[in-house]
Amino acid sequence: MSDAAPTDNAVESTYRIEDDPDNPTHDQIFPADFTLVDLLDFTFGVGDEADDRETGLTIVLQGVVVTGTVISRKAWVAAATELGGSQEGTISHALRTRWEDDTARADEVRQRRRAAELPDLTRRFVHFKDASILPAGANARINAPLFRARLTEVGGWALGRGEFNDE
Repeated sequence: MSDAAPTDNAVESTYRIEDDPDNPTHDQIFPADFTLVDLLDFTFGVGDEADDRETGLTIVLQGVVVTGTVISRKAWVAAATELGGSQEGTISHALRTRWEDDTARADEVRQRRRAAELPDLTRRFVHFKDASILPAGANARINAPLFRARLTEVGGWALGRGEFNDE
């Protein structure tokens, strides 16, 4: 079994990135780890439509182990902005408005690309809640209520929440 890019889709077999009107980078079309992106897409939907789902995941980022509960970007945005309150005029409220606008624009781009029979742009980040982080060479972990990691930086992963031996 291979992690090679799927080629059985007619759109992908005739697609030429240099002809794409959005001028995406290679990484925006072809993820470094199709299997991990598939897991996230099947769990949350390509556009994070299923923002009420979650799953345990452990990843390695440049020697740092991160384990926790993976949530959709929409759920992460809601949780991140709730940390600072939702009252109008606060930084949290401004960020939530901005991030929700970004999500709406991404949804519009996804719909336009599908109508034009172009491949979806791949997700670029994985979002965690209740993350435990163990830096390389450290003997203590860091607990973070929310954590976000760039998928191109993930060197390995395992399904489920890992457990650290805190001896």
